[in-house]
Amino acid sequence: TAPDMPESYYRQGFALLTVKQYRLAAKALRIAVELDPGMLRHDKLVKQLYGDNHLVKESHVEQLASAALENPKNGDLFFLLGAFLGANDEWDRGLPFLREAYELADPKPDFLAPLLVPERPEPVEFDT
Repeated sequence: TAPDMPESYYRQGFALLTVKQYRLAAKALRIAVELDPGMLRHDKLVKQLYGDNHLVKESHVEQLASAALENPKNGDLFFLLGAFLGANDEWDRGLPFLREAYELADPKPDFLAPLLVPERPEPVEFDT
């Protein structure tokens, strides 16, 4: 209902990720990042989504990492893993996965190129 609001796609992407709908999760997060590259800087959204449930959050990261290891040519999985880590305030840890996603993509996605620098994208302001 809000096609121009990146937070909607961001939340949808994380919801799909939790039920292992990785292709759809990647599509939603791609749209969020295309609308606003700074979306991945808002670790407060990840904190809202997971609260104090660190075990579930880490479980989702491990599931993504396992899926990426099992499917090393699937750029969506690397994008999701890098996006998840970046959004979890682990930008340095997520950056190599975003770079791998970029390398696997054909054609190269314009939205991903600005994220491949060591600095995190600038945050945007929105109400949560």
